[in-house]
Amino acid sequence: MDPIKGTGGGSSYIRSHARAAQAAGYEPHIFCLSDRDEVVSADFGFVHRTYTPFRSRGILRIRPDSQGSFIKNWVASLIYTGHFIPFNESRLAKSIINYLKDNPGPHLIHGFHNWGCVGLKVREQLNGSGIVVKVINSFYTTGENEARLKLIGTFKSGTRLQMAFQSIEWLWIATVAAFYERRAYKNSDLVLVNYESVRRLFKQKHGAGAETRKCPYASEIALTGIAGPEGTDLESAPGSAVPLILTVSR
Repeated sequence: MDPIKGTGGGSSYIRSHARAAQAAGYEPHIFCLSDRDEVVSADFGFVHRTYTPFRSRGILRIRPDSQGSFIKNWVASLIYTGHFIPFNESRLAKSIINYLKDNPGPHLIHGFHNWGCVGLKVREQLNGSGIVVKVINSFYTTGENEARLKLIGTFKSGTRLQMAFQSIEWLWIATVAAFYERRAYKNSDLVLVNYESVRRLFKQKHGAGAETRKCPYASEIALTGIAGPEGTDLESAPGSAVPLILTVSR
């Protein structure tokens, strides 16, 4: 997802990494999928939007009833994740290579989940041209583990339509997407995990991989003192219209 437009944990996590990279003296360039090719400057770096025809608006135009909305949201959420990487890997890699090919480096590419395979593709092509590229990849859990738990929850409380779509998603992730996950895990120069449990999940699923280190979460506010777009000003929010859910964890 575009870290400028995107809200939620994934976009916030990427912006936090970009801000941390800035603090360490790097110049972050974030490559993401979009409906157009362009480069946009942001306060956390440069965002390189790369065109892909595989976007929800171009695939589905569904009436906004409850069933249609579920399908549309399901497709949109899957298309922009690393689970859909077979359709976008070459496109993103080409965009990165075109940007880096005239610079001798060395370059550090930080991928997230299956997107690490894009970095591997870039490393393979540029290292052959004498340009030094190193690939780090961050994982949060195995795709199959997450999809299986979602499937269990859907079978307990979902509709038949949701169960059908969740079964398709689990099958895709457990077979096709798992191949890319294994490749990124085993062939990156360094793998970062946020919990020891994630390290165990990957070892159980894929065996021994690349060197792995623990890198805990950090929010944007820890690096800037300012909350990201996910933050809500509770004082200006209508009291009864917005439910407040507070989660405390460590």
